[in-house]
Amino acid sequence: DDKDIEREIRVTKTKRQLLKTRSLFEQKRYHTALRAARECDQRVHDLPQLQKEIADLVAKVNAAIDRKYTGYMVKAKKSLKNGRLKEAKEALKQAILFRKTDEVKALSQEVDDRLAIPEGMAYIPAGLCVVGDSTQQLWKREGPAHKVDVPAFYIDICPVTNTQYLTFVKATGHRMPPHWVKAGNKIPEGKENHPVVQVSLADARAYASWVNKRLPTEIEWEKAARGPGGWKYPWGDEYKTGMANDDNAGRTCSVPVGSFQDGKSFYGCLDMAGNVWEWTNTKFYLYPGSKEKMERGEENLYVIKGGCFMDDKLFLRSSFRETVDPKGPYAVRTTLGFRCAASVKR
Repeated sequence: DDKDIEREIRVTKTKRQLLKTRSLFEQKRYHTALRAARECDQRVHDLPQLQKEIADLVAKVNAAIDRKYTGYMVKAKKSLKNGRLKEAKEALKQAILFRKTDEVKALSQEVDDRLAIPEGMAYIPAGLCVVGDSTQQLWKREGPAHKVDVPAFYIDICPVTNTQYLTFVKATGHRMPPHWVKAGNKIPEGKENHPVVQVSLADARAYASWVNKRLPTEIEWEKAARGPGGWKYPWGDEYKTGMANDDNAGRTCSVPVGSFQDGKSFYGCLDMAGNVWEWTNTKFYLYPGSKEKMERGEENLYVIKGGCFMDDKLFLRSSFRETVDPKGPYAVRTTLGFRCAASVKR
């Protein structure tokens, strides 16, 4: 019978292919083995015994691929956590040979982003972040708390200093802050590494543009301060003295940036509570679901964040929203500075 002969030929070819597939598996050529096994499967749709044998082999190959993929991913994540970026990149190159998943692609992109971090900046990965606070009764415009998906970005670890701003002034001829003029057209003595203050929103934007950066949005600033856990303060959910230059620090002015190392945020940013307020590039708006109403003129106000050396723990909360008219008399003050951000280029 021709059908019987054809069947025997298929069985013989399939068994030969299975032997080859097992050999490839033993050589750890897993993907080639997987392709060979699937070719076998196409020939035996009417041969249950061989179908089971092939299915068992496919499962065995897939299990081996999964073990390899998982092993390299564990190594990559551990290396990334410990800051060994080159090791992480190599592990991910191996992982993607076994499984081209969204997870490995996203992690590979994050490693590349981290390898490209500009000097003096922190990398804030893409993902959801908590914005706002629903528990405040006096400051209802912080609520309701909600989550926002934010693309990856970079942000300065510290606010811009007087010395950094002076370089900009000398290079561009931009106007000096008023208190520099009073000090004899120079940085006040001893304040070289203090955050620059008495800069308007336009001044801050001009500096940021000059260094090929920009001002952070309110949500970016808040994510950098609160971390993935949505902490109340940069260092955690509980207020602690000694973490920031605030009203409990006993000072009447700013201090050099980075003076309170213990108060750094999850992402390593410093001075995100106390010292000086910071400009954001966001006009004030009400959060989705808010029952409050915008007052006349509020649409022209910009949000500032972080509190200053005169403020208590209420104002130091990362969700606190203060507003300033960029054209008003309080837009240039001794308690307001800024830091820069930058988009991740891909």
